[in-house]
Amino acid sequence: MEDNIALAEGMNQIWNWLCGVCGWRGVAQDLATDDNTEEWWVCPKCNSTNIQDIGWHKGNKKHYE
Repeated sequence: MEDNIALAEGMNQIWNWLCGVCGWRGVAQDLATDDNTEEWWVCPKCNSTNIQDIGWHKGNKKHYE
């Protein structure tokens, strides 16, 4: 049951940032910081600087309002 709830929440998640290393997705407020990197903003899951704003998505689909 909990797996089904998590899956449903993931399908409805609104996000625009994607990590190219671990696949994390979220919003700017969720990004972590690292003073030792030139970019400063890093993935909160794997600490990679390989993160991009790829536009708003809802679940796995591009989201337009």
